[in-house]
Amino acid sequence: RWNCSSLETKNKIPHTSSFLRTGYKETAFSYAIASAGVTHQVALACSLGKIDACPCQRPKKSHLTASERRKYAEARRGPSSMEESLEIFHHSGCSHDINFGLQFSTQFLDSRETAHDFMATARLHNNRAGRLVEHSEGQLFEVGAREAKLRGRRSSVLRDIA
Repeated sequence: RWNCSSLETKNKIPHTSSFLRTGYKETAFSYAIASAGVTHQVALACSLGKIDACPCQRPKKSHLTASERRKYAEARRGPSSMEESLEIFHHSGCSHDINFGLQFSTQFLDSRETAHDFMATARLHNNRAGRLVEHSEGQLFEVGAREAKLRGRRSSVLRDIA
């Protein structure tokens, strides 16, 4: 059985835990869910214009009305609802850039691993599995706005994956 308290690490980096260096199925799940989480959060941050390096840049403020600028500024601090978040996507032309999230996650999580032994190969596999689940669970959404329908792509919610 998996004892979650075995992951408790006060003032330590969780990935240095001896638990995560063993070949348990729970370890595999931990790596996969971490990879899916990084992918999801980076894609979301990109869509909100919080990452300058991602392909979907935030709109130029000169093209927005005063109320749109105010809504955009509020969204940069964090949308209070999904509908508000989607309204910002409409103004910015952004949907979750899952490909940017996948690329970042690969570089961030896999860069230190080399497939020189079984455990390293397994960690790389589990990272890829998490990214694959996040990518395949992304879903099309449609929300009826006041004057127009908004269509786009959003990545999955981690609670659905777990």
